[in-house]
Amino acid sequence: MKEITVSKLSYSYPGEKSALKDVSFRLNPGKKLAILGANGSGKSTLIQHFNGLILPQQGTVQIGGDLVAKGNLKTLRQKVGIIFDQPDDQILASTVSEDVAFGPRNLRLSEEEVRRRVTKALEQMEIAELGEASPYELSLGQKKKVAIAGVLAMKPEILVFDEPFSGLDPASREGLKKALDALHKLGHTLIFTTHNVDIAYQWADQLLILKEGRVLHSGDVNALEDEKLVSRGNLELPTSVKILQGTGITGNSPMDMNRALKEALSIEK
Repeated sequence: MKEITVSKLSYSYPGEKSALKDVSFRLNPGKKLAILGANGSGKSTLIQHFNGLILPQQGTVQIGGDLVAKGNLKTLRQKVGIIFDQPDDQILASTVSEDVAFGPRNLRLSEEEVRRRVTKALEQMEIAELGEASPYELSLGQKKKVAIAGVLAMKPEILVFDEPFSGLDPASREGLKKALDALHKLGHTLIFTTHNVDIAYQWADQLLILKEGRVLHSGDVNALEDEKLVSRGNLELPTSVKILQGTGITGNSPMDMNRALKEALSIEK
């Protein structure tokens, strides 16, 4: 399993102000990391450093002790897969199966191994029945699952998502979370950017908040209960925190809230 270590990372686009400034944090294997921040905070720039789509200008990024550098990008991209917000940017073939097979075929694997990986990836994302469908005719939620399956077929340990839940209706969002939870239970490290503080608070187990390219917070997701910190990050308190504010009752997920409220009402009786 690979840990991620970012040390004093800075990056500037040509002719623009710094996108990242002295960013440092460490992520243990098997975690779910939510990266929060307002637009322009550096979220997308940061995650593109994890598999070398952007190379560090200053500072370092290490995946399992291996530096992200030009000389080891092929190996690195088999360890770290990135799934972008718009799945159409990652769909290349006329059928779902052929699209998922694209990466493994580029590794020059045998057709038997390619088929095996495609079948497993489609099953993991619960879209096996869509193998012969045109990916361009699918719903947004299905397209996102196809894009993830294409990355899974490369067998990465670390999966990085840029706004994975954006644009999804509630049912599609819950379906995607269920599929990602299954991958997490298999040992995958999951990293995702989001503007949704509720998802970060309820679903992640580690939090990184960026503001104007700098780390505002790195650590426990319960930091989202800190109204001053959240305000500094140009974010808002999670819905459950707003509801329970001042009651002394805490709970990240709706289930936790329900349990805590029942216990509190029982004590009052």
